[in-house]
Amino acid sequence: MTDIDIAVAALLAAWRLGTTVPVPPSPDAAADYAVQAGVADALGWFADGPPRYWRESGVAAAMALLRSTAVPAARAPV
Repeated sequence: MTDIDIAVAALLAAWRLGTTVPVPPSPDAAADYAVQAGVADALGWFADGPPRYWRESGVAAAMALLRSTAVPAARAPV
């Protein structure tokens, strides 16, 4: 089981229990996106097509890398 698999399993458990859980630190953006894809696939968030909603996340520092996160329609802001 890889660190990505562990993170996906932890996040799925948290989602289903409605709580938070510790997740191993991510080494890079590629791992972040792999975890995101694993959770989205397991929950069927984008089974009917590609994401239509996105959220930017990142550190507030001027040189920080912003990362986009797909948001399922059921969780999109109104």
